[in-house]
Amino acid sequence: MSLVRDLMTGEGLVSRLLPGKQSGLALAMKAFGLFGVPMLGWIRPEVVELDDERCRLRIRFRRRTRNHVGSMYFGVLCAGADLASGLLAVRHAAKVNERIGLIFKDVHGDFRQKVMGHCFFECRDGAAIAEGVRQADRTGERVNVPTRILVWAEGGSPDQPAAVFQLTLSLKDQSTSKAPR
Repeated sequence: MSLVRDLMTGEGLVSRLLPGKQSGLALAMKAFGLFGVPMLGWIRPEVVELDDERCRLRIRFRRRTRNHVGSMYFGVLCAGADLASGLLAVRHAAKVNERIGLIFKDVHGDFRQKVMGHCFFECRDGAAIAEGVRQADRTGERVNVPTRILVWAEGGSPDQPAAVFQLTLSLKDQSTSKAPR
């Protein structure tokens, strides 16, 4: 079993060596922030919950994530939305075929209020993402999956998200000689 699959699914050697349910995932996030996307290392997102159906992240409101008017920076909000749906895709790809690559085809953000504190990002499209991963694996073709990410400001109204993002995940098997099944 590969390290990526181990970290994303919570199974295998890493989960036995590191205590705590999310410790392997926290390690993976730190490594990805350090080597993959340094901006994520800078803003330090925390995975609150990750299962097959949803991903919930928290980004703290601090000097690194604030803009010049004292609210959460636009780029940080976009990075959180990217990560909330992207982690679900990586989790499902780790179970089916680690060669499934993902990029974002488009993004739309609806900013409803200023975020003036810590915020939570939640994507509940795990079932649609899992189906997209299976389809990309089965056909070898690019599959586009629309996802919706809700953003809540800590202490804000639970009924009214501070922002809503729509991102389209584009999934494709990156194997060079993939034949349709």
